[in-house]
Order: sequence, then C-alpha cells, then structure tokens
Amino acid sequence: MVRVTAQKSAEAARRLINRTRLTQQISCKDYFYLTSVILADTSLSEAERRQINRLFDDVQTGHLHLID
Repeated sequence: MVRVTAQKSAEAARRLINRTRLTQQISCKDYFYLTSVILADTSLSEAERRQINRLFDDVQTGHLHLID
C-alpha cells in the first residue's frame, strides 16, 4: 500500500502527470500512486482530479501504455 502525505502528493502528482503525458506511458507503481492520491488527498483541486481521471481514462482506452 502507498502512503500519501497531502503537501507532497499534489506536487508529486503534477510532476508525474507531466512526465506521463510526455512519455505516453505509466508504470504500475505510478498508477497505484495516483489512485492513492485521488482517493486520500483532499487538498487536490478539481482540475488536478480531472487530470488524474483523464490519465486513468487514457489507460483504459489504450492511449497510455501501462508498463511494469
């Protein structure tokens, strides 16, 4: 299980989203991290939540590659 702290999670999530958009792939570890962030971090803005949800949608539709 991944532990998430509120202050660090928002910044880390932003960097992870940017990196994922550039590479068009996301690791399983990063995917689960974002899942934890979106479920546990109440300090995320609505825009940040939408970005993470878009990444999840892109994984499901095959636009982003999930790697090990």
